[in-house]
Amino acid sequence: MESVLTDIKKEKIQVDIAEKLEEIDKKYTITSEGLNIDLSLSPDTELQSANFEIVFGAKKEQVNSLISCIKGETTCPVNDINWILADFGQNKLIDTLNLSTQISGEKNLKLRIKIFSNNAWTTLMPMDLFSITSPDLKISFSPVLASKFMIEFVKESKTTSGLWEPAMVSVDKIMLFSSPSDLKILIDQKELFNHEGIILAEEKFGVEEFVSVANEYLFKNPEARLIPLKLICGTLADISIKISGISLSKIVRKFTNDESRADLKMEYGEKRSLKIDIGEQSVVKEVKFEYTADLSNEQILLDFSEGQSSIALLCDSKHSAAQSFNIGSEKDDLTGIDLYLRVAKAPAKATLSIHMDELNSPSVNPLPETTMNFEFDKPEASEWFPFRLDGSVSEIKKMWAVLLVSKGALHWHLTDKTKTKEKAMVQIKAHPWQPRESFTGVMRNIGKSSIPPDARFRLTRGGESIELNTEGGLVTTLDNLTDLNNDSTGMLELNVESNGKGRIIISNLKIRIDDK
Repeated sequence: MESVLTDIKKEKIQVDIAEKLEEIDKKYTITSEGLNIDLSLSPDTELQSANFEIVFGAKKEQVNSLISCIKGETTCPVNDINWILADFGQNKLIDTLNLSTQISGEKNLKLRIKIFSNNAWTTLMPMDLFSITSPDLKISFSPVLASKFMIEFVKESKTTSGLWEPAMVSVDKIMLFSSPSDLKILIDQKELFNHEGIILAEEKFGVEEFVSVANEYLFKNPEARLIPLKLICGTLADISIKISGISLSKIVRKFTNDESRADLKMEYGEKRSLKIDIGEQSVVKEVKFEYTADLSNEQILLDFSEGQSSIALLCDSKHSAAQSFNIGSEKDDLTGIDLYLRVAKAPAKATLSIHMDELNSPSVNPLPETTMNFEFDKPEASEWFPFRLDGSVSEIKKMWAVLLVSKGALHWHLTDKTKTKEKAMVQIKAHPWQPRESFTGVMRNIGKSSIPPDARFRLTRGGESIELNTEGGLVTTLDNLTDLNNDSTGMLELNVESNGKGRIIISNLKIRIDDK
């Protein structure tokens, strides 16, 4: 892929990556505003690999144009002055002074260094006086952070010992040298790299997390085409930015409906399927997306709905029906029941109640606050009808759901294939309960479980299917895709299931693929 580096104003650069990649290597100066880089990728791609390196240049020379003196001159040479000031306009880490003067054998001539930092003037520590012993002087000292740098020329008083008086000196040239410090690199607002302290001349820094953080930004911002980098340095600095070994991966970010987001309204136990076109012969390398599950804290505790038959129990003014169940855990609370019914004759009035078990039959009286009355104004086709308790039932091992009809007629569907050994019973008015052998009433027990409801995801490709792991609203997998790639079908199906009721929102879809 081809790399094109384009300068734009305010030290902002843009790197466009197309089809042929080559090394990027260019020099820049980081100013007080920082250095901004936009890394532009082709649509539907992300970085597979890239080496990102920062190389600092030599110490930065601060030259004569920055100075001022008592005579108002702003350039050297300047004659007969007793102080000279360099105003940088921003903090710099100064550690070297080179000075050329016109002196000829003067004794006891010295210079004093003062620095302006944190809105205050201070003398250089631990020593602020330096002897001027020759026309060309080089002074090195521990780096000091300063926005202004002042040199005062002094000589020893002839009348008062230990007193230093202003001296007049002609200056041919002054040079100050600064070292960079405190490098920080950000992608958007996320810190990518941080170095605190002095940076040596020609020091190199490799940014190891560049690819992962850049790709994470693209994942969080699927519509973005620019990766915003910002370099911040505590002082003015010359740098080289080197990006090499760049390779890209193809990314599929949308479902077949051209959306990267899916908002699914889920019923209890409902399964939904979303399709993703990845192209035939593609190799899936990574699957990643975010999801939120806004589900009620109720879920299906027991499901007696498998193998539904064409047989149903008649419930009318002369016939009643009951179904036993055990929700299995004392930590789970029963809050309601869904029955699969047909309204055969309307209007209909009925009562559903929860009873304790007495000698393998429903107790005579229902449990407190478990009686639910309901009416049907017209005939209804077979469907699920939800019934919710005013409160909840807990810590009872075995219970019965009893359906009584006082007017009209209902058909309670039966199933002849179930994972439970619980049984159904029927009752003819004024007679004892009798078992309905080999059948179970089609119903779902709804309750608050000790394990809150959540979404479950499977990814299917042709005849292959894998379970996707969820953690904290994130689905990601890299290492169990072998089975999925045994099939070369170009369409993936994301199967979504929940044992709770509510909404599941899938966003920021990312399928990373390679060509076979």
